[in-house]
Amino acid sequence: MLRAFVLTLGLLLLLAGLATLLIGHSPAGLGALILGALITTGTIFERRYNPPSATPPAPGFEPTGETYIDPATGQRTETWFNPQTGERRYLTR
Repeated sequence: MLRAFVLTLGLLLLLAGLATLLIGHSPAGLGALILGALITTGTIFERRYNPPSATPPAPGFEPTGETYIDPATGQRTETWFNPQTGERRYLTR
């Protein structure tokens, strides 16, 4: 649900920036166009570069207690956190 909202927001910003540049030649349109492109591409490629894993995380990771059903796989996913680095890992169960 949140992913769909962020993707929609990115696409709207992308289209608004493009329309502003084509109609009014405003510099603000360039900012909206770039921001919309970054949000859209980041949301689309997020799962490719940070997929859930079935292997246990490395030492130093602690479970956060957060679990959810991954919409892409339909599997229960658990969130792990490394307090020293701030890194998060997602473990499918």
